Amino acid sequence: MGENAQKTTALYEEHVELSAKMVPFGGWLMPVQYTSIIEEHQAVRNNVGIFDISHMGQLIVEGTGARAWLNTILTNNIDKLEVGTGQYTFLLNERGGIIDDLIAYRIEEEKFLLVVNASRADEDFAWLEKHIEEGRSPDRPGGPETAAPCKDVDLKNRSADFGGVAIQGPRLVELFQALFSKDVDLPPRNHIVDLEFDGTNISVARTGYTGEDGVEVFFPASRSNKAKLYRPRRFAANETKRPARKARSVSDEGERTAAPGALFRFRKRRAHRRSDQRHAFSELELGRRHGVCLGTAREDRRTDRHRNSRPEISRHHRKETALQKIMNVPDDLLYTETHEWIKREGENVRVGVTDHAQSELTDVVYVELPKMDRQANAKEAIAVVESVKAASDIYAPVKGTVVEVNKALEADPGLINREPYGQGWIFVLKNDNAEDLKQLKDAAAYRKQIG
Repeated sequence: MGENAQKTTALYEEHVELSAKMVPFGGWLMPVQYTSIIEEHQAVRNNVGIFDISHMGQLIVEGTGARAWLNTILTNNIDKLEVGTGQYTFLLNERGGIIDDLIAYRIEEEKFLLVVNASRADEDFAWLEKHIEEGRSPDRPGGPETAAPCKDVDLKNRSADFGGVAIQGPRLVELFQALFSKDVDLPPRNHIVDLEFDGTNISVARTGYTGEDGVEVFFPASRSNKAKLYRPRRFAANETKRPARKARSVSDEGERTAAPGALFRFRKRRAHRRSDQRHAFSELELGRRHGVCLGTAREDRRTDRHRNSRPEISRHHRKETALQKIMNVPDDLLYTETHEWIKREGENVRVGVTDHAQSELTDVVYVELPKMDRQANAKEAIAVVESVKAASDIYAPVKGTVVEVNKALEADPGLINREPYGQGWIFVLKNDNAEDLKQLKDAAAYRKQIG
């Protein structure tokens, strides 16, 4: 899909004015970075970052029958929500399979805000609208007297008229108080409050879409509001992390034919390979933390991840898949514990990431190559590969000097997915310490590691 066919968020013009690198993702043009991944990562670690989540769907359900009707549609108990609170929940199909995961906020006594995944917003709205109409039909089972509470429910899709940002970082409180006043406290966890910002009413929630403590801000998408909210007191321009990385949600992977209980089968993965970031998130944790996915580029990890259904995967098929995974390890290469492959070429070594690594990362959207002539020690982070799922450091397997980088990855980072052992190589090092090669794994040892 070309850029001309992509949707843009309410903050697209702000991203462009701030020189963001825009990339296609799941039908949207989203910012993948502003300066460098490492610099922006450190900015959020040390200051504050703003993530664009304007592509996510925002649906309003209101009316005297809204609460009771939502309890027939969603899995969590809406009755437990007090005004100003939210909960993570699922939208199911007739078979109990998952259509989407979302956050439901009770913003007034009889008014609810549903924040849904970007790529499923239209489908979710159509599903809800269909069931309201069917609920009001005199032909429904039991006759028209069973139509309540559908007859007192109003559904609206406000996605095109509202934007959103998620804000996190250790200086979040400073930013919040600079914007709203030192007398205004952050909302408690899983709460949402309405505040006034420069004459505009906005909603501030504290759900934690990014997996870190922070707030989410929803606002009317007028040009003036976008500029004021995305570039507050220069914080966004100078101290943002890569805006809106699309973290995987349960429903993105979701087996629509499976019952919700299937989601409690933990399958862990590593979000980052840095030694200080070895957080293994389970599918359930990701669902809780990213229930309404963030956004830049990430979903089938895949270009089109949202299939209408997925066939049940048999145990035999899973075994075959695991076997295929460990068999795709060429015997003529060496490997690291951090999933780089190494090809010896005289005094040089060519380095890339393994097929196993690219399949875990999923769709690669950006590669930060090392600089020519850079010297690095073995096991030193030297490059970064960013996918729709995570940003991962790539390590020098041996002590050496960078003598070549794969410039083709700048225009087509997906080469890493398509040809991990071929055109998807990343850099070449002149090996300055032959002894480092002895510390690497052969194919058999690497197969055992990932098997």
